[in-house]
Amino acid sequence: MIEPLSNEKATMIFQELKVECETLFEFKIRNAIPIHRGWLNLKWKLETDAGDFVLKQYNQERYKMYNSDLLIQALQQQQRLHNNGVSCPRVLIYKNNVMHISKSDERFIVLEHKEGSLVSPGKVNQKEIHSLGQTIGYMHNLLNDGSLIKGENPKFVPPTKEARLKHWEDKRREVEKLGKEHILPYIKLQQEATQLVNTE
Repeated sequence: MIEPLSNEKATMIFQELKVECETLFEFKIRNAIPIHRGWLNLKWKLETDAGDFVLKQYNQERYKMYNSDLLIQALQQQQRLHNNGVSCPRVLIYKNNVMHISKSDERFIVLEHKEGSLVSPGKVNQKEIHSLGQTIGYMHNLLNDGSLIKGENPKFVPPTKEARLKHWEDKRREVEKLGKEHILPYIKLQQEATQLVNTE
């Protein structure tokens, strides 16, 4: 099992990447705020004289488990989505590279920082879910143009609408048996949302 880095090691990595970022992208970092989401990869919000960015370091041990070509392709596709109007962070590129490597072999990326907020489960409204669906459809049209590296079989194959409705009905019965009626409105919401999904 890969262990997270100590605070001391994380600080050393940041100091090195700070110099790399300021050199490659010609901005001055005024403040760096650690982002504590995820587990092994280190992340910071950078406040610079050129705007706000996110610096992400890829854990060296975990990186060995990635297919590096597919990871780089995913970052390039994120940039392509951004360039085509999808609301996702722009990836900072240096000499046509989206992934950068420091002198001590730390791999990192720098992204435009996007403000936003997490939406609690069950709190997405119809307008938001419709907008999300439209964006996902647009992304699929862009990404399914045949230019991507052929990957492995999909890790997730979406179930049919009927299978999902059966799943939520089974969950409803289970919740009723357990006497957890306070969960029923959330299950009802999932059933209604599933009914609205058009998988054709």
